[in-house]
Amino acid sequence: ISGETGKQLSYKELECKILQTADYFTKLGVKKGDVVTIFSPNNLDFPAIVLGSVFTGAICSPVNSLYTADELKKTVSLTKPKVIVTTSQLKNTVDQILPDCPFIKQVLLIGDQTDNFLGMHHLGSVTDFKDVNIAMDDVMTLAFSSGTTGAPKGVQQTHRNIVYNIQQAIHTERLDYIACDKLLAFLPYFHCYGYVINMLCGLTAGLTQIVISKFDPNLFFKCVKQYHCSYISAVPPVLLLMCRHPTATSTTLSHVRRLLVGATTLPRNLIDEVRVKLNKDAIIKQGYGMTETGPLVSISLTSLPKDGSVGHVLPHTKIKAVDENNQALPRNRAGELCIKGPQVMKGYFKNAAADAQTFTEDGWLRTGDVGFADSDGFIFIVDRCKDLIKVKGFQVAPAELESILLSHPLVADSAVIGVPDDQLGEKPRAYVVLKKDGSVREEELVRFVAEKVAPFKQLKGGVQFVDQIPKSPTGKLLKKVLREAA
Repeated sequence: ISGETGKQLSYKELECKILQTADYFTKLGVKKGDVVTIFSPNNLDFPAIVLGSVFTGAICSPVNSLYTADELKKTVSLTKPKVIVTTSQLKNTVDQILPDCPFIKQVLLIGDQTDNFLGMHHLGSVTDFKDVNIAMDDVMTLAFSSGTTGAPKGVQQTHRNIVYNIQQAIHTERLDYIACDKLLAFLPYFHCYGYVINMLCGLTAGLTQIVISKFDPNLFFKCVKQYHCSYISAVPPVLLLMCRHPTATSTTLSHVRRLLVGATTLPRNLIDEVRVKLNKDAIIKQGYGMTETGPLVSISLTSLPKDGSVGHVLPHTKIKAVDENNQALPRNRAGELCIKGPQVMKGYFKNAAADAQTFTEDGWLRTGDVGFADSDGFIFIVDRCKDLIKVKGFQVAPAELESILLSHPLVADSAVIGVPDDQLGEKPRAYVVLKKDGSVREEELVRFVAEKVAPFKQLKGGVQFVDQIPKSPTGKLLKKVLREAA
């Protein structure tokens, strides 16, 4: 169901569209191994494009719909798609890159516009499409991730990776989707969270998805109320907006039985704030993963959630924390998390150097995240390796300081980075967004943190007040932007 227009698409109609789309792509010359790029926000046609391209044996490559022409050009110059599927609103961006991208043979439009190719009669009948022989280890999706080594890279996800991750995830103790659920799908389908966890897992479970092109608080609550949404997948910044919206009450959200949080760790104070807004039987689940891991690695058990933890690893998945010498650490000791499992990517697209940095010699994927498993097997994420601040040889986790700042009654959002210092090596600096009409001095916040941490963790780099913290569409802090401006 489209949250914006109310238009509905049944599973039978979707099946028909998928086969018609696959047939149409085949007639355009799309064949096994070709790339089809989707440059679009969420809409009802998105799943048909994904699965229609996949049915031909092609590789589906969803791209961030917020990209500029230059960013889009860099992406497609690597993947060289034969077809780009976009919307009328984004067609101008695509048109700008076409003179430099002769490998793009066709641009197709989807969405609500009248020239939508999926609505044209010449698509043909469902019976026209002929099955293609596809192997489990063929690449299904070419997604993009900054990964563990910086610049965006193409992540090759095979049919095996994605099918296994869906099977691992939809268990009652994991995602806990049920067919009568109504999932509010506003997380972007071009990102692994929305693509696999919402779209593909949701389709597999047979639930109803209320599709929103982007998060808008008023539309969010309109859909929650109108469709009695029972399942919400979100990221912490969205939860913050949700909780502080004037219509957010346990009555408004009374039908929500599961709330899944991913992308970044949910601070404890935000957990408490969210819980007050939900009905008493609702369960908050936290998950962990990355594009390179299918994406899901772990998720809270339905019967055994634990605040602050991202749950237990999925079936057939191994996880370990290692030190700087790649030696495994005992439980309750934090180190870089390494993953093995059937959902782990085939490798980066045409980037052997990144593969060598990301995979160990014995096949473990280095996540770049610092974390640990406790004695009961609960996984905790501490921070990103590259975000750790080194003060006189001591490692400081920005997430710890950010959590403390968020517990201050006047702080709405925060980010902490390390800035160079001749004597300390680095010193922590906080960027803080105050709540509306909030007023607090820099020295007060410095003292507030200092009272709760060891001396080497204190905000020796000071506090800067900003209007907003730069974040990705999925809510991850863009600390690189802050470092460049520091």
